[in-house]
Amino acid sequence: MTSRNAGSGPRSNRYSASKFSNWSTFDPFWGEVQATLKRFDSKISRRPEHAKVIFLPPARHFAHPCSEADIHAKLDTVPSEFLSGLRAIFMLSGSKKQLRSLDSALACSGTYWNNCIFLHPSLTSSLDSIKDSTRTFYLDDVLIHEIGHHVDRARESDLKTKEGFADWFAIEHGSRTATA
Repeated sequence: MTSRNAGSGPRSNRYSASKFSNWSTFDPFWGEVQATLKRFDSKISRRPEHAKVIFLPPARHFAHPCSEADIHAKLDTVPSEFLSGLRAIFMLSGSKKQLRSLDSALACSGTYWNNCIFLHPSLTSSLDSIKDSTRTFYLDDVLIHEIGHHVDRARESDLKTKEGFADWFAIEHGSRTATA
């Protein structure tokens, strides 16, 4: 009998959010990020000239809040030195587990990891005003915030400092401040 436990991964329900299962916490958003990078890691360049934008089809009840053209247009407004080394921007699919976790502390809109940005989908909405504000939020706040993490990637600091820099970066370089 061995003491090594290979683990089965994250637990699968909301009750498990603060419980350990094989030393993995339940986080369906992080799980999708890890699975996506594992799937695409060999297909994207380690040192790209430009970040690749990859859209995965949205799952039921989810929608992509912006288009690939929207992301490219937003990237065109960002100085190229801030994007140097950025491998890819993924628009993820979402999952049933994420849908059940949207009202918890686990919910997130974007993640930066391994020189890639992962944008989580939003809930489907039929109201155009909500679609427009969600699109603006994803492009001006979430995407630019995650680019801030990319710019700050080499600095050794704690999570609070890194989040503070990314928040400042989004305020400084998001389009809403360009008119102020």
